[in-house]
Amino acid sequence: MTRLGPYAIEVIGDSLTGLDGAARRLAVMDLAHGLGCSEGHIYRKWKALSGNHRAPRKDRRRRKIAITAEIKEFMFGLTGRADLSAEHVLLIASRHFGLPENFMSTGTYNNWLRQERVSRAENKKDLRPYHTHLWRDKANALHQFDATVALAFYANDDGSIGYEPGHERYKNKPGNRRPRLHLYSLTDYFSSTIFAKFYFSENALNLLDFVFCAWSQKQDSCFPFYGIPDQVYCDQGAPSKSAKFMHALKVLGVDKVKTDPAHWTDSGSRKFGRAERTFGEGLLKEFMKTTLLYCYASIEEMNGALWHWLIRLNNKIHRTHNEPRFARWLRTVGTPRSMPSEEMYKLLHYDRATPTVRNNLQFQLNGKTFQLPYRKPFINWTQAKIEAYWYPGYEEAVSVVYDHHEEEIKALAPVVQMSDPYKTVAKTEREELVERLKTQNYSSINFPAIYTPEKDLPYLPRKGETFDETKIAEKTIVGADLRVRPSFAPERYLSREQAGAWLRVEGFRNKQMSEEEFAWRDALMAGREKIPETELRDAAIVFYRDRTGTEDQ
Repeated sequence: MTRLGPYAIEVIGDSLTGLDGAARRLAVMDLAHGLGCSEGHIYRKWKALSGNHRAPRKDRRRRKIAITAEIKEFMFGLTGRADLSAEHVLLIASRHFGLPENFMSTGTYNNWLRQERVSRAENKKDLRPYHTHLWRDKANALHQFDATVALAFYANDDGSIGYEPGHERYKNKPGNRRPRLHLYSLTDYFSSTIFAKFYFSENALNLLDFVFCAWSQKQDSCFPFYGIPDQVYCDQGAPSKSAKFMHALKVLGVDKVKTDPAHWTDSGSRKFGRAERTFGEGLLKEFMKTTLLYCYASIEEMNGALWHWLIRLNNKIHRTHNEPRFARWLRTVGTPRSMPSEEMYKLLHYDRATPTVRNNLQFQLNGKTFQLPYRKPFINWTQAKIEAYWYPGYEEAVSVVYDHHEEEIKALAPVVQMSDPYKTVAKTEREELVERLKTQNYSSINFPAIYTPEKDLPYLPRKGETFDETKIAEKTIVGADLRVRPSFAPERYLSREQAGAWLRVEGFRNKQMSEEEFAWRDALMAGREKIPETELRDAAIVFYRDRTGTEDQ
């Protein structure tokens, strides 16, 4: 599209001012040819120059349709609970409450939904408030970490690391017995310095080993990042809530910032955090591309390549800070809070044993009896040797690992995993409205009759009216045993002319209808356009029998 400068726009304004109709069209054609652009582009520039000079309506933004609050919430509930379209909602409301079928346009109803923030699009979004933005003014004040499953990676039988593209069947998919590759990542909030490491599973023991590697001083001076942070920000996974990890944070003097659970909802997954948004999706996706060309012999070789990748990444100038991550960390960290590596290792690593699970899902350890829960996958662990980990001096709680599953249990009792509650937030007006809409009762709606044609609406029960069963015509037939029974054929409705022809076909008359018969037929129709065949038959039997003493003419 040709970009028009201020002079060209001024020429358009001067040329089209005062013109309309055919004269304006000819002037637009000349301008488009001379300026080298489309006629539509000329019209758009002219519209921007001239503006809209129409006076606003006096009743603008005023609701012209008056309905009760009961009907309004009834309609909103249909949209919120069943995600019905505006046209469908208006049809149900009109027939349920006896309103005209066009009592409201779909555009007006959709505007009402948007004004109350309960539209179909907004109902599919997660509108709960997030935590306020975290801000720290120095390095090592807050560390964020997360574990991301590398679905495309898998471990070969010889220990090498392989890769499969997305269109193939993942060997590393959930449920596969192959070790799953996980990337643990940690980000310093202020400097954005990144540390990461690959593991073959996600559990509390790997998490403790990861933070030990991240927070202890490195032997390689090219990676200066180390130190115990003041706070950590992580998801609500089982490893980060385990007693081992929480005990280590308590001893190290680290506060854990509570986060909203990153679980699946009707609106999608609630996941936020710098480590999740950028590192897990950005760095991992870029680093994994190298496996298209090279197969790592082991996870140690892969972590070695990742180590050099991180050094290169942290020495690059960060676009937001306009300085390298390492430089920003060194400039603001001061003296990092740390402890000797040997003491930290003892704190973050645990004793290990391999007890055997009995048939009653119990095992003995350190003179105590532990009971596994009676549910999957533990019921398949009988007579199996499992790995048990515990912190020295705290033998009342152990972590058991078997078949790629980890669970923390206490002595003589199964573990009940409780998720952290949401932070209590005052309900907004929209949330209160949504709660009320969930309580709407639609049991009185006759859904099978909602789509009945308009001529049959008298048979549709209205709100507050009793259904009149006498208006239903039941077609009967005389069987071979001369007994009357309901007919399997549907009822047929006859007009005036069809009723006269039917009387001749059925043998009630064999000549032209008399004035008496015409009067009898009109009285029987009683102003109706059509009459049921069953009603006509019963009336004809009585009428002709009274006239002649028989049913035949």
